[in-house]
Amino acid sequence: MFMKRSIVLLWMLGFWLTTPGITASMAAQPHIIAGDSDSDGVDDANDLCPGTPAGTPVNVYGCPLSVNSCDFNSSTVTLAASGGSTGNGVSTRYVLADNQGTILQVSTSPSFSGLNNTATYMALSIVYEGAITNLSAGQSLSVVSAPCFDWSNALVFKTCPLPTTPCDYQIGDIITLQSNGGSVGSGVKTSYVLTNSAGKLIVVSSTPSFDSNLLQAGTYQAYALTYPDDNTISNLVANGVNTLAQVGASCLAVSSGLSITICGCRTTCVPLLATRIR
Repeated sequence: MFMKRSIVLLWMLGFWLTTPGITASMAAQPHIIAGDSDSDGVDDANDLCPGTPAGTPVNVYGCPLSVNSCDFNSSTVTLAASGGSTGNGVSTRYVLADNQGTILQVSTSPSFSGLNNTATYMALSIVYEGAITNLSAGQSLSVVSAPCFDWSNALVFKTCPLPTTPCDYQIGDIITLQSNGGSVGSGVKTSYVLTNSAGKLIVVSSTPSFDSNLLQAGTYQAYALTYPDDNTISNLVANGVNTLAQVGASCLAVSSGLSITICGCRTTCVPLLATRIR
């Protein structure tokens, strides 16, 4: 599920006033310490997460150390930004920090990737004028400095990326395997089988090729069975009940299993019923 959240930038750098040939900015206004409005132990002047619910464990920036619900289930997060100062000499950067305020990524757009673990993050924007120092991964937010700058409030979110299973085939593909070795010659027979996750025989084939349209998404094991063509083979039936261990013959050689993961859905035809509307 994809969710879109917003970062609202502060206007500490003021508005840019533009007339023909003249560009000037209003000076930055200093923070006014107004106590600790949300009683989280962090002065309002330094609180990047104002209004934190009472009793919430916070970091030195007044932001929650963790959140319970997941906001994103992908490893790439794209946010929306609005507001902020613009003009000559003014720059904006978007910062991803961990829950302790250590910078992980700095970007020119409000998008971050590589978030492969379940974790709580802080997303912020910084508007600055002049040379900026310590705005890099591994630095704390508190050591970032510029002649004139301001942070936005932090957006705290949690990512819970879904586990990914690499797919060898999609339903609809023909599964073609390569067979090497084994006995050959007159009186020798080889069959190829697929077993499901429960070890049941699902497909038996005379060639190392299977039609995935007959299968459900999941993980299977492929085996090659070599045995005499003397009609002693038993229980080699793809009935979803027999197991490989139940297969017998006067002489039977079974290869090691090859794991195959199949993804996707089978196409289902649904009849269309047309009726007359009066």
